[in-house]
Amino acid sequence: MVYIMIYLVAAAGWLFSAWRWGDWRNWRQYHHSILYMCICDIFYYYLTSHYPLWRLEPKGVVSNHTLAIVIELGIFICSILIYLGRFPKGKWKSVLWISFWVVLYTTLEWGLQWFGVFTYFHGWSLFKSFLFNILSFSMIRFHFSRPIAAYLLSIPITILLLYLNHVPVK
Repeated sequence: MVYIMIYLVAAAGWLFSAWRWGDWRNWRQYHHSILYMCICDIFYYYLTSHYPLWRLEPKGVVSNHTLAIVIELGIFICSILIYLGRFPKGKWKSVLWISFWVVLYTTLEWGLQWFGVFTYFHGWSLFKSFLFNILSFSMIRFHFSRPIAAYLLSIPITILLLYLNHVPVK
């Protein structure tokens, strides 16, 4: 029962945050970046299905990871509406905004790990997630301004991450 409450509180918190601070009026501007983030996440699950680095554990809710993935995608949509919708102008404000989101996502992941609904495998750690969050939020912003270049840059980044984490690709 406690796990169901974790998922409900998280979903409600993100929905409220997106309702309160998300840029719903201009959602079409962010649509492509939402898809980019979701495609990257689905691609991660595909490439690492037999060798996961991390995984949400939907304990007490369903026996497979379908709900976890649906929740992730919902959180990503809410996140992008806030993150890109309120992205500041100016170099230092941008760096602070990206830093805020990196710390937020890393802290939330720590909390999920603490509650036992997020697990690391094959040498992945919270510190690696922190570094990955820096890369992710930088790439989302880059995708928003230069989508084709972001997709092209994502290919060598993905290959490098697979190599560095010894993910066997068949």
